[in-house]
Amino acid sequence: YAISSQQLQLLRDESARWRERYDRSSAAMSQGDVTFDQNATDLVALVDVSNQLHQAEQTFNEVRHDLNLLLGLAPYAQVEITPPGLPEPVPADSATTKLSDIAERRPDLMALKAGYVEQEARVRAAVLNQVPSIGLSLNRSRDTSDVRTNGLGVSLTLPFLNGSRGDIAIERASREQLRAEYVARLSHAGSDIDKLLSLQSLIGNQLVVDRKYLDQLSALRDQARAAYDRGDLAPTAFLNVEQTWVSNRMAWLSLIESAWQNRIALDTLLAVPGGTSK
Repeated sequence: YAISSQQLQLLRDESARWRERYDRSSAAMSQGDVTFDQNATDLVALVDVSNQLHQAEQTFNEVRHDLNLLLGLAPYAQVEITPPGLPEPVPADSATTKLSDIAERRPDLMALKAGYVEQEARVRAAVLNQVPSIGLSLNRSRDTSDVRTNGLGVSLTLPFLNGSRGDIAIERASREQLRAEYVARLSHAGSDIDKLLSLQSLIGNQLVVDRKYLDQLSALRDQARAAYDRGDLAPTAFLNVEQTWVSNRMAWLSLIESAWQNRIALDTLLAVPGGTSK
């Protein structure tokens, strides 16, 4: 949300700047002080930035309403969020340590583990039901002539005749399914975390490079602006510098967003309250 807000404000500032520039050059062209090429360049830039602005406004509108819904706020509420800086990188050794006991924290893994234990108990119960059971009963009776009789009854239940083997197979299959799912998720967790750590490194390197070039490009843009206003720089050359700066500034903000998404994904996968680096 904060990143989208920054991108939107950047495009609004650029749109206002190009609107003012185009209005000035249009007035100057009518007096013969500005060439048609220069005025056309200003118009092209204004239209291009306006199109980007309209797209950004639609995106921000969707993001704002999603955030309000998530926070339980009214749809028209305006939320102010401080733009984030760069997240602290997650040390690889810390992630490895947390991964070693991830099954004790991740809710899904804990649930699968508990389900496996419960299913193990079901398997044992099914096996016990397969053991033949012998029953002994003593019957006593007395008729009207006071003749007493005693009887002894023995019953034998053979479970393999009533499907107990099938019950055991079903319970064992369910147990194996839980075990396989648990192992698969544990394996995927390790793979996903390694992938996110690699992506964190790639994003970090890209941030360093982009920050350097963005600073240089920003200085070049200021120089090009001054030269263009003096009439010392061709309109096409100035337009290329201006559009390149806007595109790279937008990409820089998106890269910061990617860095945060990657950090949140790492903390979530490792199920570490308050952050992985702690």
